[in-house]
Amino acid sequence: MKTFRNYIVLALAAIASLTMTACDPDHYDNAAWHMWKITVEGEGVAYKEVTIPVGATLQLGLQIVPSFVNVVDPVWTSEDETEATIDKKTGLVTALKTGVTTINVYSEYNPEIYDHITLRVSGGSITIDEDDAVDQSEAEARRR
Repeated sequence: MKTFRNYIVLALAAIASLTMTACDPDHYDNAAWHMWKITVEGEGVAYKEVTIPVGATLQLGLQIVPSFVNVVDPVWTSEDETEATIDKKTGLVTALKTGVTTINVYSEYNPEIYDHITLRVSGGSITIDEDDAVDQSEAEARRR
């Protein structure tokens, strides 16, 4: 019985050691990295997509698994900064023009931990000629 208890104590010590080194940025090659996951979240984000109007901002955030991880330090990027920009540290998106782009986020410490969403920017104006701009909803109504 005492031997079985010793095995339990050793197993718990090994798990505790793995957990502590998994949070340490000096141990990136640890197998625990493969269990980590980050997921983009924000108001209106569903099924890895979100739509916001031109000129609007959207604060994106992360859900991190496991929840005790504190060394992710996310880096945010926009694949098309003419359509939307994003603050690379805070995740604040600003929609610039109508279109679709991908917003990416990855861990500064381990770029293999990443996620992305599709950002659709709607609204804005469509220039018909040099002096006349038409709201997109009006242009779509004219098309019908």
